[in-house]
Amino acid sequence: MIPDWAKNLLVKIAIGTVILVALLNSVGTAGASDIEVTPSSIPVSFAFDQPKDTAYYEAQRTFTIQNTNPDPNSTISGDIGSISGDISITPNYDSFLLHSGESSSVTLTIVAAPSASEGTHTFTINVGEESVTVTVTITWYAKIEVSPSSIDFGRVSRTDNPSKTVRFREVYGYKGANIQLSRSGNSWVTREPGGTISISAGGHKDVTFQLTPGYPDRNDYSWTFSLSSTTSHTTISPSAIY
Repeated sequence: MIPDWAKNLLVKIAIGTVILVALLNSVGTAGASDIEVTPSSIPVSFAFDQPKDTAYYEAQRTFTIQNTNPDPNSTISGDIGSISGDISITPNYDSFLLHSGESSSVTLTIVAAPSASEGTHTFTINVGEESVTVTVTITWYAKIEVSPSSIDFGRVSRTDNPSKTVRFREVYGYKGANIQLSRSGNSWVTREPGGTISISAGGHKDVTFQLTPGYPDRNDYSWTFSLSSTTSHTTISPSAIY
């Protein structure tokens, strides 16, 4: 025979178990399928077109997290990841808690250091049990400044051979550039070095222009050297030497 006190204890345990199961069923749990992250892929592009020593590149993008579980008692919580390094990705908050049907907007701040390499970089940001893919594309630019942009040899005789120096300088500092010069006018003005002018990132190259008068002598002659580049994403200022 089981004593009455033992029977009462068994009854209470059984009732407690039933209540616990009922509570668990009523609260519910949320799995990965109950989280919807939109968009799931975020593209970002940076044009590195500022001087490297003072440049700052930042962009912000937004995605939404939603609890899609129809159970009104369901709750979803989780952490939001981040990325550090030459390219950093930082959310405006690092965790979330959503009830059924609720959604929350998350802002990512993407910063690319001037030292970041050119090309496409892909990162995965964990959002609870889901994730967002952030693709960062960096394009390096070059800018060539030419000084002086005009040359005046003054009044010269046929036996004079005056020369002037022009400096080509790359000012952004990310990549070098190749510059071509095309002359209009006769062959009295030559340059050294000839051919394509190669300028390293952040570097410079001096080009000497020399006038060698020939026959016949005239009081006024002019020449134009048009400048162009075979290097992509390169600007030249000014685009000609007169």
